[in-house]
Amino acid sequence: MSFRANDNARRGRRASESSRSTAKTERKIQQLCRQVERALAYVVPGALADPALQDLSIAAVRPAPDASRLMIWFRTAQPIKEAPRILERLERVRGLLRSEVAAAVTRKRAPELAFHLLFSGEVDHG
Repeated sequence: MSFRANDNARRGRRASESSRSTAKTERKIQQLCRQVERALAYVVPGALADPALQDLSIAAVRPAPDASRLMIWFRTAQPIKEAPRILERLERVRGLLRSEVAAAVTRKRAPELAFHLLFSGEVDHG
């Protein structure tokens, strides 16, 4: 086998390993999102004593490119005019939600959480 053929074979192997690595990383990020969604689905309706947050449900969890930050999409039946109040209250309980996430996932660091609201009839575009 010539040097050039061997080099091309090595390059092909690296590309194949890289795509497997990318697929594995993507799978792990999706797994993290599912774990976070399950953890918050239990916490949000019951553990949050704030009446403004009682009707929230988890619509989706989406990762940032590196999964150090997750966008939590909440669905609510409240009117859109209540969005600032709901988001402000979610900011107040961010620490509680993040500690619940930390307890539910196996990572060195719990991801940062960001919040987005979906209102009745609105479609998740995430």
